[in-house]
Amino acid sequence: MSEVLAALKAMPLTMKQLAPVQLCTWLGLFCMWLLLPGGGGAQRLWAPDTSSPLYQQGQEWAGVCFGASPAVSLPLRLLVARAGEEGGRKMTHTICLLWGRPG
Repeated sequence: MSEVLAALKAMPLTMKQLAPVQLCTWLGLFCMWLLLPGGGGAQRLWAPDTSSPLYQQGQEWAGVCFGASPAVSLPLRLLVARAGEEGGRKMTHTICLLWGRPG
């Protein structure tokens, strides 16, 4: 335990600043993985009756979204990396946060 505390104290400032962001990111991903396909997402978004064909379509659509995610995220990751090199990491991060905000 003392090694973990020592490592936390020695952690670079940038990592300390990103820790809350990473915590919220992983929490959001966990909730999405849990709730969208079977934990009520399909029920709330498509049909309240789990025996309905619309509910089944919602389940299938969640699978399509999860399956397409890597195909979309890899090219975008490469674009974001290039933008970070050319425009600066902080500005790129700010733009990504604003782009991904709800509403």
